[in-house]
Amino acid sequence: MLFGRWFSRLALCAYLSAATLVSALPARGADAPTEDKRVEAKKHFHRGVELYEEQDFRGALAEFERAYELAPSYKVLYNIGQANFQLQSYPKALDALDLYLERGGAEIPAARRKEVEESRAKLRARIATLEIRSNVEAAFAIDDVPVGTGRATSLRIRLGAGPHVVIAEADGYVGARKTVTLTGEDETRVDLDLQRITIVPPAGLGADPQVPARARGADAAAARTESSKVPAYAALGTTALLATGAVAFGISSLSARSSLEETLATRATGEAIESARSRLVTMTVLTDVLSASALVGAVVTTVLFATRKSSPRTAAAASATTWELTLSPTFLGSRGSF
Repeated sequence: MLFGRWFSRLALCAYLSAATLVSALPARGADAPTEDKRVEAKKHFHRGVELYEEQDFRGALAEFERAYELAPSYKVLYNIGQANFQLQSYPKALDALDLYLERGGAEIPAARRKEVEESRAKLRARIATLEIRSNVEAAFAIDDVPVGTGRATSLRIRLGAGPHVVIAEADGYVGARKTVTLTGEDETRVDLDLQRITIVPPAGLGADPQVPARARGADAAAARTESSKVPAYAALGTTALLATGAVAFGISSLSARSSLEETLATRATGEAIESARSRLVTMTVLTDVLSASALVGAVVTTVLFATRKSSPRTAAAASATTWELTLSPTFLGSRGSF
């Protein structure tokens, strides 16, 4: 197993790295970490070693990366590479080891350098190179994880062997995706063709060039006729409700009158008589108000139904006769033309 011999020696290597962590840091200066950061970095590093020994590789990687962020040391890159390997993130493991050799330089012992070189060769055998191309500038993602630094028409990326879902998305286009299966040391290209989104207006909102103008005019007239019915039917419904309320309160008013007469006949107390009389007055007033409102509603409904434009039954009939009711503050009449 790749890095099999590394795992048994990880603890020793890690503690040796921790022991020399401070000495390997850059000399104090503008870019050198503060003493507090050095102490905190060492704490995260030791915690990463403990998590690694417990096979919590994801947690160990987080601790190693935090230690490297606080106080960069090329020695920690060795541990980052191993944690990424255990997580099967082979490209990241290779990147970490490449950087480890680059920054360690002559400080890395010959035996360790040879070991890392052998491991890098094994890693390269598990990594494929994928080239993604799209017909427009797009944002790319691999297995739903964004890759690249922005929108582009092409991208080259190293991936571990196995199946991957390649995705391209762009504003105003339908996203494209493909599944590709890679093997070690593959050089594979994937082309993604994004189709522009075409917005089709709903029926009736846009003119259809295939429909004759006369037919479109008839449809528009029918639509206007249907819309003209709405106020008339609304007034009719309101009038019906008002009339129903007037009837209901009228019945209640009759009941209140009978109750008052019975109260007076039994010579009840003044309080009881006053209560019965108050109820009668209330019911009577509500009945009168609703009756008057229903009457007004009936007039309005009649006017609306009389003045709404009727849908022409035929083109000839539509052009032959037009009638409408004219309502003004001074007179009510009708007029028409032939």
